[in-house]
Amino acid sequence: MMKTVLHSVLESMVSADDQRPAIEEPGRTVTHHEMHLAANRIANGLASDFALTKGDRVGLHLPVGVDYVTAALGVAKSGGVFVPLDLAAPPERQQAVLDIAAPKVVISDRSHELPAGIEHAELGRFASHSSASVPLAVTGDDPSYMVFTSGSTGTPKAILGTHKGLSHFMHWEVGEFGLDGECRISQLAAPTFDVSLRDIFVPLLAGGTLCVPPDDARTNTRLLIEWLEASRVSLMHCVPSLFRQVMAELEDADTNAQSLAALSHVLLAGEPLYGTDVQRWRALVGSRIELVNLYGPSETTLAKAFHRIEAEQAQGRRTVPVGKALPNSALLIVKDDELCDEGEIGEVFIKTPFMTKGYVDAPELQAEAFVQNPLTSDVPDIVYRTGDMGRYLPDHVVELLGRRDNQVKVNGIRIELGEVESALMRHDEVETAVVVAHQTPGQEPSLAAYYVGARPLETQALRTTLANWLPMAMHPAYFVQMDELPVNLHGKVNRRALPQPADLLYQNTPYVAPSSATERTLSSLWGEVLALDKVSVTHGFADLGGDSLKAIRLLSRVFQDCGVEVPLQSLFPNGNIKTVAATIDATRG
Repeated sequence: MMKTVLHSVLESMVSADDQRPAIEEPGRTVTHHEMHLAANRIANGLASDFALTKGDRVGLHLPVGVDYVTAALGVAKSGGVFVPLDLAAPPERQQAVLDIAAPKVVISDRSHELPAGIEHAELGRFASHSSASVPLAVTGDDPSYMVFTSGSTGTPKAILGTHKGLSHFMHWEVGEFGLDGECRISQLAAPTFDVSLRDIFVPLLAGGTLCVPPDDARTNTRLLIEWLEASRVSLMHCVPSLFRQVMAELEDADTNAQSLAALSHVLLAGEPLYGTDVQRWRALVGSRIELVNLYGPSETTLAKAFHRIEAEQAQGRRTVPVGKALPNSALLIVKDDELCDEGEIGEVFIKTPFMTKGYVDAPELQAEAFVQNPLTSDVPDIVYRTGDMGRYLPDHVVELLGRRDNQVKVNGIRIELGEVESALMRHDEVETAVVVAHQTPGQEPSLAAYYVGARPLETQALRTTLANWLPMAMHPAYFVQMDELPVNLHGKVNRRALPQPADLLYQNTPYVAPSSATERTLSSLWGEVLALDKVSVTHGFADLGGDSLKAIRLLSRVFQDCGVEVPLQSLFPNGNIKTVAATIDATRG
């Protein structure tokens, strides 16, 4: 057993008579022993059928669940590098990811959706292979997985993680929170995001259970809460935007402190967490469920700082600190090549021996982000330059204060604004475009695209162009066509002079008032969720700034007020109050 190689540790914990549930998904449960037997078959099959050797990459084109986890373990045991692939990725983006990843084979249950010429394998082909253990083929320094993040040049960036980085974080979380075989951890993150790795491997390392929700619970907060309670989930990782959705649902349901009775920890990461969030949570459930704020970019392997939040710490602070570094790591706040004093604002650098190997086939990006430690220029010492600005507080925990560049996070997803701008410019009649992030009244960022076109352009035409290049989560909420973009004295676009998109909603398409009781109810609910004073019944939900998380929140409120379960797809791409009201009235009869 090698502690720096996670699958080696997991295998050493399992015996032939181990009946502990490892993974539960709707209609299916596998034990830790069964999981490893299935992974061994895949590892042996990859070696014999595809001559897979150490470092070869294997795409995983599978929905998260038992099959995905066993496939990832099988690839790891074979010495390969697993590469999660987005099942819903636009074709151009999927091709770009495949070009960079260059997988030797893709394991898929939907091979017909893959581009031509990609070597693929259905899971069923591995069933007849040996389930014997595979000799350890890697060390902690070898690559383990590859994930992609947004790239400012318009091409996604590939990050190559290591076995020891993955193992270090999982061991830290299990130890820090005293997790054992009784823990039950929810799997909420999409597998293409590295944060899904802690959902998956923390419960397995603790000897507990990974709990995979049904698909409808992922798009319906009420059903998600019901599933969390029924599945007795004890620890949940999520982004603050989803956390707010859960709180809003609990508030609307007028629940008490006994809600989510099995839950003991909520670990939050990916976006700023506010003191008001903590106060709302305490008002709902008291202090029995601990909140923890995590911080760390994908480049440094999952989180590299944490802050266990006490109730009083949320008072009077706009954002909750990200805390102190994990063991054997450091958060360095630097200004002019010197470590900042308490309260002084500087840029955050992360020093850790557990960072990833960095970017794949992108030497310029690598050199910009993985740099010599500015505090020790005379000794080779590579640190990661985060681009985040921050300061040390009097208790020497770290508080973040924005970015030095054009990177933002929306619903926990890291987005380079330049990548969205590049995708917009692929439309033949867009002459210039800029994308900015506006803060909503709910303290969440929302993207707005401002562009100059050769002629008046329909928003749907721009959305169609973006759909070929970007996942929906990266699409702007608003599209604003202008005769020209404002510039400053230096001739650069003056982003601060751009109008608020909500002020221009009815500039070209007139406002239409609700004309029925159902439409008036929906207009009120839409205004509340979208933070709009008035909502036209003929404007599409997406055109009013709606996204998937807002849609989930809205449909939960619709169910509460109207008693009708309206499907999520009724809002996209062009659903409006009038069409949704007609659905509700028809359902009611």
